[in-house]
Amino acid sequence: MTGGPRSKRRATRFALNLPLRYRVRGDVAWSYGMTENISCSGALVRTGRAAGLATPVELEVVLPGTDEGGARVIGHGSVTRAPGSIGGDHEIAMSIDEYELIRTARNDTDHRITKE
Repeated sequence: MTGGPRSKRRATRFALNLPLRYRVRGDVAWSYGMTENISCSGALVRTGRAAGLATPVELEVVLPGTDEGGARVIGHGSVTRAPGSIGGDHEIAMSIDEYELIRTARNDTDHRITKE
């Protein structure tokens, strides 16, 4: 069928506060923040650094693990909303256009996000 209204299904968002680091695609320096909520198609992030609309970003999120290990999500997308600052922090909505899930071993210290 053509010409009719298209149904857009919104991905389920999960209210999870997860450590995240992101950077403008191609930059070397990372910025850090915490997710307010996240889905397979995007994340709402609270961070100390502002970002402009449509800015392409690379991101990495650490997912909670078990005794057997955890996982990281590495992906890229763009800033879709940047309403402003709240108490000194900036709230940024990012799309996640492509991502890869990487499983990490329990004793893998490289899976943590720490400020360098």
